[in-house]
Amino acid sequence: MAMHGAAEELVKSTGADVVVPPEDAAALAAALENLRSLSDDARAAMGERGRAHLEAQFTKRHVIPKYEALLRRTASVAHAV
Repeated sequence: MAMHGAAEELVKSTGADVVVPPEDAAALAAALENLRSLSDDARAAMGERGRAHLEAQFTKRHVIPKYEALLRRTASVAHAV
């Protein structure tokens, strides 16, 4: 996937995908060729790692409390002003 910055670090840290520089067609082609050369099991494992990270960080059970805390902080700052 073409990305950089925090998104790139997130993807790399999960081991769920490959990262190529934006607008680098040669790097994208090489990454796709590398993915094609992987076994079905290796590609499935990448998908499983991605799903596990998603379920650990971005399900309603994890995200809603974070949004609620953000809204509370925002409301308290707005009330103080």
